[in-house]
Amino acid sequence: LKEFKETNDYIHDAQQAEVDFATGKLTSTHELAVIEQKANLSLQYTVAVKNQLLRAYKEDNYNNNHNKN
Repeated sequence: LKEFKETNDYIHDAQQAEVDFATGKLTSTHELAVIEQKANLSLQYTVAVKNQLLRAYKEDNYNNNHNKN
């Protein structure tokens, strides 16, 4: 899924920004914070979507198993 790849890209960007900040290539703490926050929000959204999909799957599976009787 496109969203999962984007989340992975944001996380990778944040990790690279941390390395760049530690080595002096990135000097703006504000820019670092923005990059990290973008990754964090994307990850939270991805986890929320995954949880909703899992909940719907379990509910559908439960209903299918109980409607057979």
